[in-house]
Amino acid sequence: MGFCDKSSGEGLIAQKLSVSFSGTAALQGVSLEVAAGEAVALVGPSGAGKTTLLRVLATAQEATAGSVKLGGRDYAHLSGVELQKVRACIGMVHQDHALVPNLRVAQNVLSGRLGRHGFFGVLRRAVRPPKAELLEVHALLDRLGIAEKMFHRTDSLSGGMQQRVAIARALFQEPHVLLADEPVASVDPARAVDLLRLLRAVAEERQLPLVVSLHDVQLARACFPRVVGMRAGAVVFDAPTADVDTAAFEELYAL
Repeated sequence: MGFCDKSSGEGLIAQKLSVSFSGTAALQGVSLEVAAGEAVALVGPSGAGKTTLLRVLATAQEATAGSVKLGGRDYAHLSGVELQKVRACIGMVHQDHALVPNLRVAQNVLSGRLGRHGFFGVLRRAVRPPKAELLEVHALLDRLGIAEKMFHRTDSLSGGMQQRVAIARALFQEPHVLLADEPVASVDPARAVDLLRLLRAVAEERQLPLVVSLHDVQLARACFPRVVGMRAGAVVFDAPTADVDTAAFEELYAL
């Protein structure tokens, strides 16, 4: 059974995570458990620790203390090869998109399976992609409303369209957990709601734990059933969105 075999039926579990940079605490004993198919929004002011938490969950940042488990196994107990395998199971939508600007949209989306096929396998697919994969890419882009941009250079697209390409790449990866850092920062409000609802729908369809950081509290309240408020590297509240009143959000963001 592989590391990310979903037959384990387990979600994403983080326990007492701490991270320090040059003696400054970025995370302080943060715990978070997200079940398969569950969607969670992280909110809080700048510097709250949302991005650092996502980076730890994505294995891009090592925790000073604490543990993260996916599929019931602890990141800390993985060998280098096993860690590469788990990274291939984690879909990450970066705030800065992390796209290759001079490649076409389809090529960027196809690169989502780099961890599965290896560099040369992806390179071959970028030059002569299998028809089945092109159809899969087209279907994803169509669902995101930019199918007509499939063969355009990525740097010719608007910031909002590039953000949708980044989402398509993460979904094409066929991840077993989906993480997104401000995935709608470059998108107009109406499109932002549509994209967040799409991420939720995909997470539910594929039974993926979904964790999304958002600066816009109204989007979090409108699109997510559970919200985690963070401030100064710690969790202030973790509750069903309907149970968190306006005063709690205002206090979270108060200077």
